[in-house]
Amino acid sequence: MKAAATRGFGSNAAPLESLVYGRHAPEVAKAGHDVFFHLQRADGYLPCYVWKHKAGASQIQMVVPIAATALETADLTQDEEFLVRAYAACVRWDVWLQTHRNTRGTGLCEAFCEYDTGHDNSPRFQNLPKQCPNGDASVFSPAGKLPFLAPDLSASIYGGKLALSAMADKLDRHDEAQRWLDDAECLRQRIIKYYFDPDDECFNDVDCEGHFVKIRGDALTQVLGEHVPDAPLFERIYARYILNPEEFWTPYPLPSISIGDPSFVRELPENSWGGAAQACSQNHIHRKCCPSNRWNPAWASENF
Repeated sequence: MKAAATRGFGSNAAPLESLVYGRHAPEVAKAGHDVFFHLQRADGYLPCYVWKHKAGASQIQMVVPIAATALETADLTQDEEFLVRAYAACVRWDVWLQTHRNTRGTGLCEAFCEYDTGHDNSPRFQNLPKQCPNGDASVFSPAGKLPFLAPDLSASIYGGKLALSAMADKLDRHDEAQRWLDDAECLRQRIIKYYFDPDDECFNDVDCEGHFVKIRGDALTQVLGEHVPDAPLFERIYARYILNPEEFWTPYPLPSISIGDPSFVRELPENSWGGAAQACSQNHIHRKCCPSNRWNPAWASENF
């Protein structure tokens, strides 16, 4: 488990990492999800981290959709009881996010603080709060130009809706499955509409005044990894940024901020998503499968 700078399990990493280890010990994969499901609040909020004596509630800390890793865990273990409780928990989580992280009414997911996206010490959130006020992830501080519309958070919800559709199908709830698919497609179109800048072919945060926040970071790879762009757009972005040695194709790919971005932090301090390549990102890459098939596990293993 990721623990270099943490004291427990973070929702941005533990479910995926437990799934990876679950290939050897399936019970670990289930436990890595159930610890969050068990501590889910009545209003649907999932804890952002779990420490020995504390469950965090100060951010959403969301990267890979927990619904997606839960679906893969259910497939791995063939445990229908786990699938049932995972589906119920992830439905409630989706409702919480739509209720509390859509203050601007766009239908997209908003970032209220640095830790929401798991990008600790990133220039993306320079001089902005690390956590939400009073340990409440439903509230944002009026600092800077928050809240941001966040492409990676919205892509995570999109991937979660696709996973919920697949879960519903497995549970013979086919009408629900179709509704999740319809919701997902609507969200995918919004992601393209609001975040994508055709001039630089990048997905960007959008501040509260409607302006792009142009920092080329691994939020871009998360949008690609959740299958948001169609194949032609994916290929253009992939060629322009991912395979570009002046951007993300560094000797050890992929940096958390493009080396061509002025905000890249060259000092590489501890626990920094300001430039350093991160093990979490490598885990994400290994589960992704984009339309071009460039990001499936076999391709990633050969090229990283």
